[in-house]
Amino acid sequence: IREMLKASYSETTVNTWFGDVKLPEITANNIILTTPSMMKKNIIVAKYKDAFEGCIRDIFSEDMPVLYMTAERDE
Repeated sequence: IREMLKASYSETTVNTWFGDVKLPEITANNIILTTPSMMKKNIIVAKYKDAFEGCIRDIFSEDMPVLYMTAERDE
């Protein structure tokens, strides 16, 4: 996914905002994305959500709900 995002954003941007993102769970129903902080989660959702979910759509050939959480699993 990071490589796909680099087609639209600089490597620095992708590494800054997605370098420590984890996808601890991918099920048939959704994908969980975790970040280490609420601030990073909020920026990803505000600025990069559409691009990230577009990558997910390209990979799975369908829309899949993404749950954006912090490492503490706060939503």
